[in-house]
Amino acid sequence: MKGTKRFILLLAGVALLISGCEKKEKAPEALKEAFFSEDGTCRIEGTEVFVRADKAEASEEVRPSNPSGYFYYYEDQEGYHYHVIYTSLLNSSHTLLKAADFAAAAWGEAGEYEAKVVLQNSAGSTFMDGDAETAGEEAVLYIISMVKDTDPDPDWVTLYYNEGLRDKAEGEPWDYSLELLSDTVG
Repeated sequence: MKGTKRFILLLAGVALLISGCEKKEKAPEALKEAFFSEDGTCRIEGTEVFVRADKAEASEEVRPSNPSGYFYYYEDQEGYHYHVIYTSLLNSSHTLLKAADFAAAAWGEAGEYEAKVVLQNSAGSTFMDGDAETAGEEAVLYIISMVKDTDPDPDWVTLYYNEGLRDKAEGEPWDYSLELLSDTVG
């Protein structure tokens, strides 16, 4: 009887932990979903910046489109590959853009994948991370997920941003989410 009570308490504790985790992972109710229009773009609310998902592909390493001199890139990692979604930011107002204005998450058969957003500078020669800025008419935003070679690529990736591309305070939720299905990109 004593062993049964322990088992029931253990099950109750596990159920409580699981339900707590589920609540933690859910998107905040304030998060608004953004959608692509018929022309394949999505306007970032409060700006004249439009997002267009161009293509998705798997790659052993990820380099900027026109590397020159010293440049940042994602080198080959044994046992892993990168799943990359190339996204154009059409910036008709010359708004300053930085990678820190965005975040990403990726999911698929293997669960949640680590995802990172990097911005290519306007010359295409290197990646800019964090708060480095570009104001070119068109910038390329890379959404990079690291995937074990034995796992399938993510089925969908979500890009997060705030209205007007305002900075995100620590602990604050994002305003918008834009879902990118890997098999429909490009």
